[in-house]
Amino acid sequence: MKNKLFIIGSAGIPARYGGFETFAENISKNLINSNDITVFCDKSFYQNNEQFKTWNDINRCFMPLPANGFFSPFYDLISLLLSIKVADVILILGTGIGVFLPLFSCVKKIKFIVHLDGVEWQRPKWNFIAKRYLRLAARLCVSFADYIMIDNSALMPFIPLKHQNKILQVKYGGDHLPVIAKDKSVHDRQFALVIARAESENNLLLIVRAFEKLKNIDLIIVSDWCKTKYGRRLFKTFDNRMNIIFRGSIFNNPELLQRYRKQCQFYIHGHSAGGTNPSLVEAMYSGCPILAYDTVYNRETTQNHAFYFKNSNELLKQIKSLQYDDLSVSVRKMQDYAKEFYTWKIVIKTLNTIL
Repeated sequence: MKNKLFIIGSAGIPARYGGFETFAENISKNLINSNDITVFCDKSFYQNNEQFKTWNDINRCFMPLPANGFFSPFYDLISLLLSIKVADVILILGTGIGVFLPLFSCVKKIKFIVHLDGVEWQRPKWNFIAKRYLRLAARLCVSFADYIMIDNSALMPFIPLKHQNKILQVKYGGDHLPVIAKDKSVHDRQFALVIARAESENNLLLIVRAFEKLKNIDLIIVSDWCKTKYGRRLFKTFDNRMNIIFRGSIFNNPELLQRYRKQCQFYIHGHSAGGTNPSLVEAMYSGCPILAYDTVYNRETTQNHAFYFKNSNELLKQIKSLQYDDLSVSVRKMQDYAKEFYTWKIVIKTLNTIL
């Protein structure tokens, strides 16, 4: 008899938003033969004619609340209440629901797995109260979950020693990307590429400041800039610059995204919040030369084989000084590592040890 596995905390499948959605989609597709899977979905991400109850034999439950922001804990709580009577395993992506988890952890027949998603409470977009709440929620998740999932070994210090026996390190895969040959179809000049949500912790402003001083290379930003105040301000300020191009959010078009990755001169990764960012894994897997914001998490993900920057001036100097031979060695090492260790086969093998 199949396990009844419920996945809570993402905006839904197929992926339309970010890393958790990519994770939920790919593990669901790979676990469906041995598990009866239900994924909760934010209905605002899907048109009415897309809201089918199943997708690739995976059950979908559409929620009227938004999956992100202020309502996120309530989105997760309602999902949990709908799951609790029938689930064998509940996989919770994120820790916002942590304050409620002690109420349900006494249900011994259910296995609770929580994916910590980095140090959420350190993200600058949250105010003081939100940060305090998120830190408390994360602590409760660590205490009351049966298993704690992390995607980056640099997160280990945030987990008390008495709970480290519950840790399962699960990274991401990059082998879901479409196979596309390198071409010149997406842009007629040399360009650097950024794929990131328009949040301050992704350092889009820092990156743009560097490219203000570069005239011979464009910067293409793929982002949901219109959905946040930060993104709208960035667009209003820099959209008139000739070499800074806002492409909008095309996250649901993997073929086009891959064409951008294949053609770019550099991939610029500005994420500063903790954990392994799927967009960085995908850039590694695609063979992009990578300039990454200098954090312990990004260095761990890239195994110190990328090039790093801490501010606009350092980014500018890196771009001006990098040599072809240095880039070739870096690309080969990161792509080889990604193809060996960032695969969904490894993710599924690890998950199966606790399901």
